[in-house]
Amino acid sequence: MGGGDGAGESIMVKLVVSDLDGTLIDSSEQLTDTAREMARWLKDRNVLFTFATGRVQGMTERYAQDMQVSIPYVATNGAALIAPDGVLFRRKVPLKPLETMLRKADSMGMSIIYSEDGYEKVCRETPYILRQRAAFGRYNDVAPLTQADYDGKQMEKICVMDSDKTGDKIDYVEDFIRRLGDQYSYTRYGDKAVEIVHPGCTKAAGVAELAKRLNIPMSDVLAIGDDENDLQMLRLAGHTATVQNALAKVKPLVAYVSPYCHSAGVFDAVKHFIGE
Repeated sequence: MGGGDGAGESIMVKLVVSDLDGTLIDSSEQLTDTAREMARWLKDRNVLFTFATGRVQGMTERYAQDMQVSIPYVATNGAALIAPDGVLFRRKVPLKPLETMLRKADSMGMSIIYSEDGYEKVCRETPYILRQRAAFGRYNDVAPLTQADYDGKQMEKICVMDSDKTGDKIDYVEDFIRRLGDQYSYTRYGDKAVEIVHPGCTKAAGVAELAKRLNIPMSDVLAIGDDENDLQMLRLAGHTATVQNALAKVKPLVAYVSPYCHSAGVFDAVKHFIGE
């Protein structure tokens, strides 16, 4: 397995886990040749590589295929673990306790994106949804939530988005979820969005479960991330890094901050810990 001196002492890295958005890929959402080269470089050194992402399966699988990821990846902020040959688990939450909040969010013009089985649908075509569709070709499945949905369905993820970033709207969503106690876990992304998942589901928990299945101690895991939903994962892994474009609050938590952004920064961090 890969080894190197990293911060000046002998270390062992058996598994590299990288976030996708803002870390391995930039706002174009395209994989770079650098990312592909890194995957080959790690394979040549018998170091395993995978993702831990807030994206659902349907928005992640093409990256896994492109980089020839051979082990499971953590999706939906830890609510799902997806292997090359199938779903290892997908944890869901009921819609019913969220009904009042989701109906109000919809009436306020917020975008509601939800996933039942790894593929996202939207409640309505808001300006944000239409912009995303035009730019990236996603959110084509429009399916307003019905009373029957609220009464009986469970979802792996619900995202409530305020693309205007007013602050008050996201405050309302967060306050509502907080009042529900431990029925849900959530991640707030500034004033833009809140993502809601099964209680206890985080990237950190997903990576820990993956490492356990692979019989790899967390002390031998290198985790690389850049945003709010990466913080717990970065606190848990034995080796941690971030890219230059990361949130300011992420940088003090990691052992290494690359001087480079996105995929160049990820590859740089990998070489820092594993060595040439």
